[in-house]
Amino acid sequence: HPLNVTIVAEALHTTRRTLERTFGRAHVRSVAEEIAWSRLERARLMFAEGHMSLKEIGYATGFGGTKRLVATLRRLKQPMSMLSQRMHDRH
Repeated sequence: HPLNVTIVAEALHTTRRTLERTFGRAHVRSVAEEIAWSRLERARLMFAEGHMSLKEIGYATGFGGTKRLVATLRRLKQPMSMLSQRMHDRH
């Protein structure tokens, strides 16, 4: 199963609410947004490697395919070009 807020809270032996409140005091993003950003970064790196299709990357990073990956990019106001920043990051 993909990482989510409940799994993180359980791993830290706390409640979801306590985790969200504590995390919110120290960070701009919510726990869920931070997890999504982490998954997007992993997707970007996988895309940069060029060995997998966008659909395969969507499944491998826990988005369940292309549709949800693209929806998350939009929700976090990230352009599709975020995935293609690979060339800039290598130089």
